[in-house]
Amino acid sequence: MKKTIVLGIHTMGHDTGACLFEDGRLLFAIETERVTRVKHDSSAQVGIDHLLASTGVQPSDVTCVAFSTNVRNAIARIHDFERIEQDILSGSTLHAASRCELFGRSIPCVVVAHEAAHAAVTCHFGGWRDRGLIMVNEGRGTFSRNSTFTYKSSKLSLVDCDGLPWFATGFAWSLIAHLIGYGWTPSAAGTIMALGAFAEADERTRSVFRETPARLHVMDRARQIMEGDPLHCYVRERTTFDEKASVVATLQEMFTAENVAYAMRWLASEGCEWLGLGGGCALNLPTNTALRRELMSDVTIPPNCNDSGQAIGAAIYALSMCEGITPEPFDAYRCGRAVNEADIVEAAGRRGVRAQPYVSSIVTKRLAAGGVVALCQDRAELGPRALGNRSLLASANVPGMRKRVSEEIKQREWFRPLACVMRADRFHDRFGDAPESPYMLFSYDMPDGFAPEATHRDGTSRIQTLDDRSNRRLAGLLSDYEAETGHTTLINTSLNARGRAIAYTADDVFDDFLGNGVDLFVFGDFMIDMPARSQ
Repeated sequence: MKKTIVLGIHTMGHDTGACLFEDGRLLFAIETERVTRVKHDSSAQVGIDHLLASTGVQPSDVTCVAFSTNVRNAIARIHDFERIEQDILSGSTLHAASRCELFGRSIPCVVVAHEAAHAAVTCHFGGWRDRGLIMVNEGRGTFSRNSTFTYKSSKLSLVDCDGLPWFATGFAWSLIAHLIGYGWTPSAAGTIMALGAFAEADERTRSVFRETPARLHVMDRARQIMEGDPLHCYVRERTTFDEKASVVATLQEMFTAENVAYAMRWLASEGCEWLGLGGGCALNLPTNTALRRELMSDVTIPPNCNDSGQAIGAAIYALSMCEGITPEPFDAYRCGRAVNEADIVEAAGRRGVRAQPYVSSIVTKRLAAGGVVALCQDRAELGPRALGNRSLLASANVPGMRKRVSEEIKQREWFRPLACVMRADRFHDRFGDAPESPYMLFSYDMPDGFAPEATHRDGTSRIQTLDDRSNRRLAGLLSDYEAETGHTTLINTSLNARGRAIAYTADDVFDDFLGNGVDLFVFGDFMIDMPARSQ
């Protein structure tokens, strides 16, 4: 029987990438930025080429190509492209089947609406359970800023589009980030979210937000500029740090309240039993946490909920909705090639350092003494969060570690917090029956004195929970660290220097951190101690 091999591609916009499924099993996925180290890279062809070179799959083996919109048609000339694009842009259909010219041959293809690709990957991580409500909220999709789907009786259906006011969408975060001076980059919205903890919401700002037309985000550009001018002037006049933080705190309050109320209405009207979140706004921890606390504990968010999940989402949609194949479950550690012994030894040799066998006691003692450890093992994590395969680790209790890791080594803004990681059993010892957070997408109120270097100004921390099955190396290291120090948490932040994508290869790790404050490198079963940096 011929295999069904689906190539998923996100070709246009930021966070492009590609993936490959064989009979519903994910073989390979790559985010272009991991290869190029350019954050949010749009060079989709690089990702496609890397995928083919890494898997050995021949172009002639591909039986279907799944594209998420918008599509850069120069990469694969799609038959009836203008008609398909218009149908999806209008929201009249979530996908269209056609053929495309790729790899020198004509191949069947499915073009999937950007919003539907987000919803599909969310359904997948939700286990394809019946009666799900999926809210997709982002800066801009193909036909909406926010869209709402149900998953019932194996069917994904769009039930609402742009039902939220401007201040409750990703558009608002991008706009406010720009107006307070952080630019238009895809990272800007996430950067400013941390500011809200440093101020209180302000009634005057609330009034300005409410007086701005609720449909500002869906107006044409000329009218948007005209109608939004009072808002623009007001925010740009907030020039001090405290004033900017207050604007963000107000936005966060209103964003959360509106999203909670909206989800409550739709859960009730559709009779849904679980809630899924997709799109860039699913990275907003205060809102995620409020939804889970105030509505239901059963909230699903995939690790690649932002546009880095578009290629996988398009392929999952094509398999499940068009081919009748339910994709097999996969974990978050599925991005790219695994680092191997030869890569590690060669990369170390080029830099004149020597790899030696991993010894947990050396690593734990270094962490306990205030050292910083770079951990790179196996395949990378899908999405923007470091989950223990491409992570910087440090003590969450040694004074000054947040400043050292975040500001000095990573060179991030001073107001941005760090997350921490715990074994799931220790998490429940501390937080009782609170739901776990394997993808670091919820925040928790931290007890006084607990993991202070990973606690934000508002008294919360973004905790990752794991066990031996999900990440054996890091779970074991946490156990050994607890035996050494009595502490159950470590700082866990992404393995990348300022302005660069998360490290992919051993060479990337050395490029970013050799001689830059890291005390010890762990590469799977190997480690490289930097005695000159010992504490």
